[in-house]
Amino acid sequence: MRSSADRVRREERRQGKITNPSEGKAELDEAISSAPPLVRLSRVLERLADELASGRQGPAYSLLLDQERLIAQGRRPWPFRTRRLLVLDGTANAEILKQFVPSLVAAAEIRVRRNARVVQVSNATFYKGSLIKRTAASGSVRKPESKPRLLEVADFIEKTARKGKTLVVTNKPVRCTLTGEDGSGSLPISAPFRGAHIAHFGNLRGSNEFERHEIVIIVGRDEPAVQDAERRAMAIWYDTKEPIRRLAPDFRGHYNYSSRIRRYLFSDGRIKPRIVSVHPDPRVQAVVEQAREAEMLQAIDRLRLIHTERRKTVYILCSVPLDIPIDELVTWKQLTGDRRLSDALAECDERGWDALSLAPKELTRLFPALWLTKKSAERWTAKNPPKAYTDIIRVWGVLNTYRPPGQTSWSKALVRHGADPRVALAAVLGVTAEEIRVRERETASYDKDRACGEADGINHK
Repeated sequence: MRSSADRVRREERRQGKITNPSEGKAELDEAISSAPPLVRLSRVLERLADELASGRQGPAYSLLLDQERLIAQGRRPWPFRTRRLLVLDGTANAEILKQFVPSLVAAAEIRVRRNARVVQVSNATFYKGSLIKRTAASGSVRKPESKPRLLEVADFIEKTARKGKTLVVTNKPVRCTLTGEDGSGSLPISAPFRGAHIAHFGNLRGSNEFERHEIVIIVGRDEPAVQDAERRAMAIWYDTKEPIRRLAPDFRGHYNYSSRIRRYLFSDGRIKPRIVSVHPDPRVQAVVEQAREAEMLQAIDRLRLIHTERRKTVYILCSVPLDIPIDELVTWKQLTGDRRLSDALAECDERGWDALSLAPKELTRLFPALWLTKKSAERWTAKNPPKAYTDIIRVWGVLNTYRPPGQTSWSKALVRHGADPRVALAAVLGVTAEEIRVRERETASYDKDRACGEADGINHK
């Protein structure tokens, strides 16, 4: 088979000589249009020979039967065997790269802090089917239509874009549904939508076009279907001796991923579990994560968060944990509903405050745009006790009570972990630290969560 591949390769080289470039344009165009399609059969034969040499039993991976068609797939030959090459990629998978670059030596990973406030939604993946549906438009053409959840996302984008330059990254079909673009061909890197710029996964890697944007919103994830992920893995590891493990369909004929526990990592070192779709074969899972997690991180880093002096904001509208510390873990309702606590904490960050008083009169005085009157602040604090926001509170601790000078009752406050409560509150209230009395910090809520996690076999840092 290898000798046949060599013979066919020589024939393909002769077939590739169509015409002389020095000829006129008309003759060149005619020669190209009349030339038969060049099918590189030699590559197919070489890959089949590699598969046979591996000793693996079963069907071929590099030559697939799709109904009445044959589809050839597999890695291309590595052309730099005698040259030194440096590969830099912030989200590369070393095991996948080694299949293309056999001599690859992976260096130690360099982890760098991003200067960003990261907010992630915990109760929805925002998968494509939850955002759009296919409806008949004209004839047999089916045009995507927005579902209620996508309308909510559109409103969130519009409100967020008023706060600063905003980039939105999502799936290509979702982008086209929002913008009205024709997704049948290639699209520009982004398009305007309600005051923001919207792009799609896989179309903005390496771009610096959005480095001056202040906010990025990730909507959903680009998760390949089970069979597509398995096929990509088969193309990469076509000459493996160990067969690719393939999932069987359920009783309805659907292919579904398995479930595993992954963990959110908070910026204060805490962790929290989350069930995520995974493939039992690590090679297929590597392909899934390159299309899903890696593309989300690539989109986030278009804002160039490492070297920015100003702290930017990241909203991840997808519950899949990423390899990035998060500051707030919220539900979609919390994010789009009453966000006053989160916005107040963000404003504390901007002002350099390490404390937030939860006294109604102080909320009204310090944040008049969020709480117009003392009465509205009282109603808000009654409906939103700090214990209900253990994930939003992030690196802030809940104080039982504090009492400033001239006040007979005690009030609650949030103080950043590591900060001196009296000093932090004094800076916010405009008094001296000696004038403030503080009771012991409340830890029952966190300890209860910790105990529940340990009961489930989850270790917390």
